[in-house]
Amino acid sequence: RQVNARYPRPGAFEVSVYDSQRAEHRILFSKYKEHRLPHDSLDLWRPLVPFLVIFAGQDNDEALINRLSSYSLQREIVVELLPADLKRHREKCLLLDVLAEGMDDLHEALVGGDPERMNEAIEAMPHQFRTVGVLEAEQRIDWLGKLENAIEDALTKIEQGLVTSGVELLRLAVANGKEASLSGGAMSRGEEYIHCVD
Repeated sequence: RQVNARYPRPGAFEVSVYDSQRAEHRILFSKYKEHRLPHDSLDLWRPLVPFLVIFAGQDNDEALINRLSSYSLQREIVVELLPADLKRHREKCLLLDVLAEGMDDLHEALVGGDPERMNEAIEAMPHQFRTVGVLEAEQRIDWLGKLENAIEDALTKIEQGLVTSGVELLRLAVANGKEASLSGGAMSRGEEYIHCVD
């Protein structure tokens, strides 16, 4: 006969945080989900920072948000906060509204594919939070930068007189740029040159 499992099981480990004022909580760490104990304090700080950002925003505590930003930057914590997490707080909390707008601008820049615009959106991110979106944008900027360099290198070869191989490389670089939704100056110059050649 099967015996029902008893909860909490021996060795259970779970850490939660509560906002008693608003009756909200978040599980920071659960051994049931992770199947291990926390490796270090970052295992608890990663999920705690977004909770505290929302808490500070609801309390209109800009000083706390600035301290959280500074702390997460010093310890290289990526703030796991998405626009959807702030949706229900929109038009209720000014600080969270401003943060949500910054995250929306970054998302639009990511969709647009212009590395310069992405850089501007990262620099304009309220409180300099390094969110999941910022991390994605940084990786995309790096990739798009390589594609831009390939276009510029091909154009340089053409200017140096290596027209046949340069045009071949340029076609490939522009095709890769289109596939990656690259936009901006280098892409425009590459497309214009190919249009003139065709």
